[in-house]
Amino acid sequence: MNTTPGIDFRKIFYVLGTIGLLLALMVVGRRILIPVSLAVLFAALLSPVVNYLVSKKWPEFLAIIAAMLILLVGAGGIITLLTLEVVNIARNLPDFSERLTAVIASLTQTIQEYYPDFEIDSDWQAIVAKQSQNLAQYIFDSAGDIGNKLLNVILIPVFIALFLIYRKMPLDFIEERFGGGNYKRSANTIFGRVRQMVTQFLVGSLWFTLATGIMSFIILLSVGSDYILFFSIVIALLNLLPYIGTIIAFAIVITYQFVAMDGIFLPILTWFLLWISNLFQENVLRPWLVGRSTRINALAILLSVIIGSMIWGVAGMIVFIPLVGIIKIVMEAIPELKPYSVFFADKK
Repeated sequence: MNTTPGIDFRKIFYVLGTIGLLLALMVVGRRILIPVSLAVLFAALLSPVVNYLVSKKWPEFLAIIAAMLILLVGAGGIITLLTLEVVNIARNLPDFSERLTAVIASLTQTIQEYYPDFEIDSDWQAIVAKQSQNLAQYIFDSAGDIGNKLLNVILIPVFIALFLIYRKMPLDFIEERFGGGNYKRSANTIFGRVRQMVTQFLVGSLWFTLATGIMSFIILLSVGSDYILFFSIVIALLNLLPYIGTIIAFAIVITYQFVAMDGIFLPILTWFLLWISNLFQENVLRPWLVGRSTRINALAILLSVIIGSMIWGVAGMIVFIPLVGIIKIVMEAIPELKPYSVFFADKK
């Protein structure tokens, strides 16, 4: 007798429809959902600080203000450093353009020595100069528009403060909704695991970013690179995006090194040292500091980064990783959905 359960197409249709509706809402409501999601992550990061200060007899509002000041000073310092470095780089773009022109001319001459029939448009120098000017203007405009962008981001600190004030609301909801018994214990377990996962993920990401920045700074300093602080911060921040961020960071740094430095030895050495550093980061630091918090496999992480970038851009690439971790935790806690958590879990 065949006891294999049949496929419930109606249930599949409802599940797919729900997923499609949620994705549509994420796209339509991205202008409000992005700052809210980022605020939730930052609030989760600051919540242990607030709880610690409250346990030391601080008034709650002073504890929240102190935690917010720590976040704002740190973020403001990074933004200020990046802004100053971007303005400095933009001012030196004409010299960079001349250097790029010389490199292309030298490369063209070398190719023509081996392939005499190789030709290139005579207007290429004008094209390079024009594109360099456009890039410089874009950087200047972006630097000048930072104030307007910060006005749009002002919602994030407001949401962070509100989430910290009402951080006990989820527990109050569980108490009111389930009252007692097994449902309450299950809900408390799920919420506790989610809170622990998000906190560990954020703290691990913070330490991972700091370690990556320090290692990159030492490497760039040892090879005599320009704008060491800027490139170190860029590498550290982009490495928050698994797989994709590393490729982008390497492309930016090595391209600049190749154009700005004489010869190819130092760019190759820079690439090699950064590659060795990245191997250590991805195989030791990231699994130790970040990976153990979510326990998500590499395929799920990569897909979450790609889908997140398609829906919310850079913010989605960051937010969707802990979001997938939350989905995995919920699936593992619900017997009917537990088999599907296999697609997300890291078995290593």
